[in-house]
Amino acid sequence: MINLTLPRRTSLKFLSGAALATSALTARPLHAATKEADVIIVGAGLSGLIAACILEEQGKTVVVVEAKDRVGGRCYTMTDLPGRPEAGGSSVGSMYARFLDWCDRFGIKRTGEQGGGKPEVFGQVYNIKGQNILRKDWASHALNPFQGDDKKITPDGFRFQMLERYKSFDDLESWVEPKLTKDDTSMFDLFRAKGHSDEAISLGIGANPGYGHTPYDLSSVHMFHVWNFAKSQALGGTPQFWDIDGGNQSLPKAMAKSLKGDIFLKTPIAAVRSDARGAEVIAADGRTFKGKAVLMTLPFSALRFVAFDPGLHGVQAEAVNTLPYGTCWHAFLSVKGKFWEADSMPAGMWSDGLVGRVSAMRNEQDVIGLYAFLTGKQAMRLSRMSLEAGGAAYVAELAKQRPSTKGQVKVERAWSWVNDPYAGGMYAYWRPGMIAKFKDSMAKPAGKIHFAGEHTSDSTRGLEGALESGERAAYEMLEKI
Repeated sequence: MINLTLPRRTSLKFLSGAALATSALTARPLHAATKEADVIIVGAGLSGLIAACILEEQGKTVVVVEAKDRVGGRCYTMTDLPGRPEAGGSSVGSMYARFLDWCDRFGIKRTGEQGGGKPEVFGQVYNIKGQNILRKDWASHALNPFQGDDKKITPDGFRFQMLERYKSFDDLESWVEPKLTKDDTSMFDLFRAKGHSDEAISLGIGANPGYGHTPYDLSSVHMFHVWNFAKSQALGGTPQFWDIDGGNQSLPKAMAKSLKGDIFLKTPIAAVRSDARGAEVIAADGRTFKGKAVLMTLPFSALRFVAFDPGLHGVQAEAVNTLPYGTCWHAFLSVKGKFWEADSMPAGMWSDGLVGRVSAMRNEQDVIGLYAFLTGKQAMRLSRMSLEAGGAAYVAELAKQRPSTKGQVKVERAWSWVNDPYAGGMYAYWRPGMIAKFKDSMAKPAGKIHFAGEHTSDSTRGLEGALESGERAAYEMLEKI
């Protein structure tokens, strides 16, 4: 069966009781109409939980308020499916120092992420304009739009190889500096100025963008930073990624379990008020939580629906209301038969159409399922359907592009972060000009209200960026309360 997610327009009041995921952690009861602590933290993702852990270590009291019925936010491991696929926060690399350090603190074991295997099984075939093309045939294929020696670059490798070629800085900090952001342009304009054709840009950047929706709305400076962080995972020569025991959500679960303060699950918030004396969070059901300060870790795509008194203003308010979030659509597909043996192609696919990216999930010897991950326009197309209809459309398209899969695969679960009202998208990205306009203002405290979340990180991305931001906010608040 496909798990159905309620549409984004569903009311918060109705969703406050919805079971969005299974969690071993149960909500702790509220014995009074109002709960007080030194800090009220909104959001039990990694940024909120690391802040809570640090604040408690320093002797402060905390209360965590979370809309979902589980902790972890967009770090979500589907532990009941074969291979424990990650529906969000999928990678932990060698530069995830905070993530690995906190895993060590809680005794969470890790092993080198499984890779390799037979490329004829665990690799991928390229599906371009409906034609299946093996890697060995790509450089000379008529549908290859790249030029000269670049024809040797596969469609999935084009984006990052070009970013390495054209990047204007090499570190993880200078992406916010005016000397760089003054020349920020879209990925399309950058690559077009370098002589790449519209067709090459559409395939190499637009088909499976990862960040953003199209090459036209995606900051090149932002993507240089993304690439620098991705490249840093291989500082020792070979990229190192880790398989976390129990899945990546094991860390937020362990953090939550370690806290002394209360965690209120299934508690979406409606408003936050503050004055010189402190701050108050008002839940959608009317409960109130008072503190000397409040830490808001919600993504701006969800925070823009929270009422502030006094209201946010200026550039910070504009950032909250306009910072874009990418769209992704995930699906886990069970495999009935070895369709890859029937058509003599690898089990995985990279497509410029609705199939997107689908990889073979494996144990030590064999394929145990497929994992589809779509971003950009194709993800938006599927996210506009119910998950059941989107899953059916996906399987039908897969069978069209690869007839050997017909009757051999089944969508067991699909997931769309854009349809989650407490996420509203995958992760933040920047349009041209936004870094210069927003970056200095969006994470500044607004009176007693402080802000964290991966969108406010300075040096790192993803799960590590969430931890970085929560750490920064915790020490920021310790100086003031």
